[in-house]
This record gives sequence, C-alpha cells and structure tokens, in this order.
Amino acid sequence: MTFIEKLSKRQRAVNSMLCVGLDTDRDLVPMNTGWIEDSVLIFNKVIINATAEFVCSYKLNLAFYSVSGWMQAILKDTIDYIHENYSEIPIILDAKDGDVANSAEKYVQEIFSRFKADAVTINPYLGQDSCQPFLDQKDKGIFILCKTSNPDSKKFQDLVVQPPARPPYRACYLWEYVAFEVANFWNKNKNCGLVVGEPIQKN
Repeated sequence: MTFIEKLSKRQRAVNSMLCVGLDTDRDLVPMNTGWIEDSVLIFNKVIINATAEFVCSYKLNLAFYSVSGWMQAILKDTIDYIHENYSEIPIILDAKDGDVANSAEKYVQEIFSRFKADAVTINPYLGQDSCQPFLDQKDKGIFILCKTSNPDSKKFQDLVVQPPARPPYRACYLWEYVAFEVANFWNKNKNCGLVVGEPIQKN
C-alpha cells in the first residue's frame, strides 16, 4: 500500500484530516520517571495513545530528535511504537532535506530504511535532480516545501519570477512556480504534496 492509499484509507476510517505533531522538546518534558530518556518516550506514547482514535497521521520533526544519540533512538522507538500498535496510521518525518543527488540518496536511506517513515518533507531549492532520489520512492509520500509561515520567507518565496519557456508563461511568485513544477513535472508517481504554512492571499 502506498502512503497516499494508506493516508486516504485512514482519513475515511476516522473521518478526520487531523495530523498530530510529535515535535517533542526534551527540555520541556515532565520528569516523571527520573530518567529523561524514559520520560521523553513515555510522553510520546501518552500523546499517541490519547490521540490515535482521532488522527489520520503523525508527524515527527527530525530536528528535535537530532540533538543527541539517545534522542535519535527515541525517534526510532516512537516510530516503531506507532507501527506496532497503530499500523494503520501513516508517519511523516519532517526532515526538510535538500542536497545534491548522491547526498539525497543517503537521506532517503535514513528516512525510509533506518527510521521506517511513510513520508518525508524536502526542500526543493536545489532543483528536481536533487529531489529525484525521494521522488523515485513510489510508495512513499514526498511533501515539498512551497510556502512557509515564517515572516522572512516573503523575501525569497514572494519574489516575482519569469518562468522559462514553458507554462506558466506569465510572471508569478517563486512559490507559485514551485507548486507548478511539482504538480506538472515532479509528481509522475502521484506521491507528491506541498507544504503550505500560511493562507494564500488572492490578488
């Protein structure tokens, strides 16, 4: 089953489009067990068990788990826990990876082979060739950064650009052209989505 099929099936089953983020900050987790490693994993499990009946997916931000080796172990343990207890719920790893193709291939191994995620977020600004190792994972979901919510994103994403000699021929915002490229040229395996972090204002 592909990520898109798994996500759609889950959305229909629970009549929900709710995705719960497990972006766990180890410095804010209550120390109930005496060992912070145990506390973080227990905290994640409590959130998962409390929300599982309502969600269509879980999203874990890789940055929160990259701060130490034991946090990376908790990331894997958390994902394994979801797979073992709620296998019908897909998992998105929010990595925002973006690098040249040979490096991207290693990120693909990390995200999908090591951590067993169902989907990932990636950065498109090195171009399609850098994203292709992800796009080639036909059964995985690939979410491409398009329009982010941080204030300074407008300095780049809202730049007006003139696309090359293929549609759309009109000038457009850079984020609009990213969306166009993904929809028309990157999504050959029907496994792409877009990260849109703020409402789009129509002119």
